[in-house]
Amino acid sequence: MAQLRQGNTKAAEAIFETVLARKTAEGKAVYRQAAEAARHLGALAFLHDTNRALHAYRQATRLDPENAEAWNQLGHLLSRIGQLDTAADAYRTVLRLGEETSDRGLVASAYGNLGVVYGIRGDLDQAGAMYTRSLELYETLGHKEGMANQYVNLGIVYQIRGDLNQAEAMFRKALKLYEVLGHKDGMASVYGNLGIVYQIRGDLDQAEAMHRSSLELHEALGRREGVADQYGNLGIVHGMRGDLDQAEAMFRKALELYEVLGRKEGIASQYGNLGIVYQIRGDLDQAEAMFRSSLELHEVLGHKEGMANQYGNLANVYGMRGNLDQAEAMYRKALTLFQEIGAALQMRRFQELLHALRTQGPS
Repeated sequence: MAQLRQGNTKAAEAIFETVLARKTAEGKAVYRQAAEAARHLGALAFLHDTNRALHAYRQATRLDPENAEAWNQLGHLLSRIGQLDTAADAYRTVLRLGEETSDRGLVASAYGNLGVVYGIRGDLDQAGAMYTRSLELYETLGHKEGMANQYVNLGIVYQIRGDLNQAEAMFRKALKLYEVLGHKDGMASVYGNLGIVYQIRGDLDQAEAMHRSSLELHEALGRREGVADQYGNLGIVHGMRGDLDQAEAMFRKALELYEVLGRKEGIASQYGNLGIVYQIRGDLDQAEAMFRSSLELHEVLGHKEGMANQYGNLANVYGMRGNLDQAEAMYRKALTLFQEIGAALQMRRFQELLHALRTQGPS
C-alpha cells in the first residue's frame, strides 16, 4: 500500500503477487489474506487488463467466497466480456450476501447491477424495475452516489424508449449529485449520456461538446473504456456531419481500445459504425461483412437492441442492391425486436421504412 501511495504500481503489483502466492501456499487459515492480495491485483488491472483482472477476482472469490466486493467486481468484468449469465450469477451472490447480513447497500448495488444485465438483453421492464428498487434503497440510506448511478441507468431506459425529455431529466439529476460529490468518473459518464440525447435531437454542436468533455475527463482518469465510448460517439457526430474520414478514424480508435479490453459490446458497436461508413461510400460487400460481424457478437450477448440495429443496417444494404424481399425480411426482424424492448422511436422509424419499401422502395 505504501508503494501505491507513492505511485509505484508495478512494485505494488509485485508485492501483492508475492503475498498471494505465499498466503495461498500456507493453507486455509490465511486464505482471506491471500484473497485480499488478489483483490488488490484485480483492482490494479481492472481498467487496463481485463484478463488479468478476471483471473485475480476469480482467485479472490475462490479463496474468500463470502466477500461481496470480489463478487461484484467479477460481475462487472464478466459483463464486460459478454458472459451475462455468469455475471448475473455473481450479482445474485452479492444480493444473497447483502440479504444475509442485512446490508441494504449491498442489496441496492446488486439490484442495480442486475438491472444492467437485463438492460443489455433488452428487457427494459425488468431493468427498470431493478433500477427503481435500487434507487429506493439508496434514497433510504441517503447514499448520493448510488442514487446518481440509478438515475443514469433509468435515464438510459427512457432514452431507449424514446422519451428524451425524461432521459435528460434523469441524467441531469445524476450530474448534480456527482458534482456535489466531486465524482469525476460519474460526471464523465453523464456528459456522454447527455451527448447522445443531443445527438438524437440533431444538436450536433452541443453533442460534440458533451462528448469532448466526457473524453477529457476519462483520459485524465485513465479510464480506457470511457475513452473508447467517447471516440465512438464522436465518430457518430462526425458521420452525421458527413466527415467520413474523421468518423472512421474515431471508430477505429474505439475498436482498438475495446479489443484490448475484450469488451464485446463495444467491439460489436464499432463494427456496426464502420459498416455504415462503408455503406455510405458504396462498398456494400465490406459494409455487409461489418454488419454481420456486429450481429454475431450482439447475438452472443443476447443484446436485442444491437441485433435490431444490425438487421436494419443489413436491410439497407439489400435495398441498395435492389433485393427488396430480403430488405423487407430484415426490416421486419428489426421491428419485432424493437417492439419486444419497447423502443418507441425505432418502432416508428422501421414502420415508416417498411411502408416506404412496400410503396416506392427503400428510402
